[in-house]
Amino acid sequence: MTNEKILIVEDELLIARDLSQKLKGIGYQIVAIVSSGQAALDVIDKNPPDLVLMDIVIKGDRDGIDTTQVINEKFGIPVIYITAYADDATLDRAEKSGAYGYILKPFNDRELHASIKLALHKAQKYKALEYQSTRDALTTLYNRHYFQEALYQERLKAERQSSCLSLLMLDIDFFKRFNDTFGHDAGDYVLREVGALLKRLVRASDIVCRYGGEEMLILIPNCDEIQAEVIANHVRAECQALDPIYQDRHLGQITVSIGVATFPKHARTETALLKSADDALYRAKMEGRNRVLVALELID
Repeated sequence: MTNEKILIVEDELLIARDLSQKLKGIGYQIVAIVSSGQAALDVIDKNPPDLVLMDIVIKGDRDGIDTTQVINEKFGIPVIYITAYADDATLDRAEKSGAYGYILKPFNDRELHASIKLALHKAQKYKALEYQSTRDALTTLYNRHYFQEALYQERLKAERQSSCLSLLMLDIDFFKRFNDTFGHDAGDYVLREVGALLKRLVRASDIVCRYGGEEMLILIPNCDEIQAEVIANHVRAECQALDPIYQDRHLGQITVSIGVATFPKHARTETALLKSADDALYRAKMEGRNRVLVALELID
């Protein structure tokens, strides 16, 4: 028996109900049965399934192929087409949409089950590879390469929406003493603890990255410099409250210095935003560490 959740997108109700009963008999959970692309996207947004079975001809402005493209780009959920249409033009569009399979009606139960299992396996394997390529191995935070692309995309979005985008650059104060006093394994433990804390403190829409060494970044969409400074001071206080114990040894207090910069007030490009946050971080360290400083306002 399986526990995977499936969304059925099919505008012929009798077919959809029959399909639902077959899948429940195998052990799958049915999230919903919908008949249009927009309804499918609404369901996925609120209760994402593990897989979508998508008819190509459905109700609404979007057909199944257009809907699949949106699902693939926005949610990354595997889709299998179930359709009676097998002409060359339809097949060509389907192949380019990012779907994980294509089953022609009428299909048998064995073929359906095998296609679902294969699609789920491929999706899990892809997610594992994607995770490895975007994460820092030590802290499991996003890595520098992923962050650079995310920063570019978020800056473009902020520009389109005329909204703010804040960047926090954090450095663990006197990090070298953890390595020198307790060993590099203890230093790694401190990095993991701070990384885990940052993940707990941020929103789902925020992006936390290990930028290099003991430097970490937090990218906060829809956040101005006033809000960002409040968040940064909260992060600083929470880091200071940590009591790291490694192999029954108290490692001592962790303090951090944080530089804050906001698009477009302090910078108008990704490179400039990083530099502004870095400059603010440098000033914070020069002024005694364990503090937050905001970047200097951009002068036109």
